[in-house]
Amino acid sequence: MSAVGSSCISRAGACLVMLLCGVVVLPSRGLAQQTTDDRSFLRCGGWNCSLTAIELSGVDSKDAWALGRTRKDDAEDDCGGREDKTFLSCALEQIGRPPVVITLNCEEGTASYYGGKEFQLSEKAKAGQLPHAQDPEFWQSEMSPADRTTAISWFRLLCPKASAKWNVREEHEGTYAQSNRPPSGKSNTACMQARMQLPDIDAHIKALRENNRWGEDIVSYFDQGQKEFGQDFLTYQIFFQAGLSGSAWVDIDSISGAINASKVAIDVEWKCGDPSLYPLLVLIGLKATKFAQGTVYVTPEPGLYSIVPLYHLRSAGAPIELRLAESGKVICPNIREAALPFKINACASLVSAIKGQ
Repeated sequence: MSAVGSSCISRAGACLVMLLCGVVVLPSRGLAQQTTDDRSFLRCGGWNCSLTAIELSGVDSKDAWALGRTRKDDAEDDCGGREDKTFLSCALEQIGRPPVVITLNCEEGTASYYGGKEFQLSEKAKAGQLPHAQDPEFWQSEMSPADRTTAISWFRLLCPKASAKWNVREEHEGTYAQSNRPPSGKSNTACMQARMQLPDIDAHIKALRENNRWGEDIVSYFDQGQKEFGQDFLTYQIFFQAGLSGSAWVDIDSISGAINASKVAIDVEWKCGDPSLYPLLVLIGLKATKFAQGTVYVTPEPGLYSIVPLYHLRSAGAPIELRLAESGKVICPNIREAALPFKINACASLVSAIKGQ
């Protein structure tokens, strides 16, 4: 079949029109084409791997197959958070990648990728004895976490009934909302979220000064921030929490002013008690919109308090940047610098970077 279409990707007020052309030949299996509500799956388990099944057949059979291409929405998802020029080149590169054909046997639990990898479930997995597909014992051969994520997306697309029976799912699925795509896709998932009005900054400084737990350096830091930015100095803050600690949450809420906030409205009740979700990122006045290439992208949203699990970045060796989603501007070079004990650095207060001062 041949497919010709045009797509418009709009970013920062610019509309970029691209003509997408391609010719593909599908294998003939004598099976009627079938559809599913969610046609997304992965080329690989890393970033820039999103695909949409443009044709599929034999769902839940021993002869299931799908042909996937990178479409406009996939490219926007994978390339989001970049500046306009790099966004366009990234999107064009993604859309120009060759199509992928995957074939699965939903009776035997096997999957293959034309010209690529093969995956097979273990007997324990097919017996329903394992809770999730990120367990290494779930597969016959040794696989990386990225390969397991890839295979999960294939089985969920083409073998939904068998996947439910075999527990083909991510480890934390069900702990908090998560799609078939890995955390590198678009996400505003939080294990706790609320909207609140932080206290007046003068009252906050007074509270810090009266508490013997905080030294004069921290009090002076907020005092100087108030002189430069006024109330906005409290509006945008982040904290990095590496592991479970009751006292750490008291410290975070005390330093940020959240402990004395008013007009608190809970959007998402606390679900951050699972140690496997850690580390966590506390965002104040910011909303996480995307995780990509070891970077967290956010948009300003004053009054929002959210806690976002970063378990997928736990083993990342490089600095974890915090960037503005719209411009790609780095506002914190490494969110680990926002860990307690509180340190006065580029990640302590973000108002200057966000407001461009």
